Amino acid sequence: MGIAAPEPFSCPLALPRTEQSLKEVPEGFSAITADPYPVHELTGFRVNFGPPTKSDGAIYDKDSTTRDAKGWTTETLTWKVAVLEDPYAVCLYRATTQALVRPLTGYQECTVVSRAAPGMQLRMESAACK
Repeated sequence: MGIAAPEPFSCPLALPRTEQSLKEVPEGFSAITADPYPVHELTGFRVNFGPPTKSDGAIYDKDSTTRDAKGWTTETLTWKVAVLEDPYAVCLYRATTQALVRPLTGYQECTVVSRAAPGMQLRMESAACK
């Protein structure tokens, strides 16, 4: 009997607001935290070779872009992670240095889907691994 495949997962689409502060403030200044974001939206995803502290990202294996009849663009990026040694998923978020990390041992592939209305920038809709 084989080992069961791990449950599929998706990066959360947002993280709650994070606290940021300076440990030292230059003389004559006071520090305030400018935080226009009530949440930190998912803005990036990578598959890392080994622990994420190495910051050694894998290039996606497949990239496809489609446009529907209304002009919406959909971009899909796919990584084949089953063939990688010690891969990790790294979910990145806007206006914070916090990232979510998860080992990918036992997973087959990860896919990121981004969409955009006509004339707009792509916005990440999902980052998932199965």
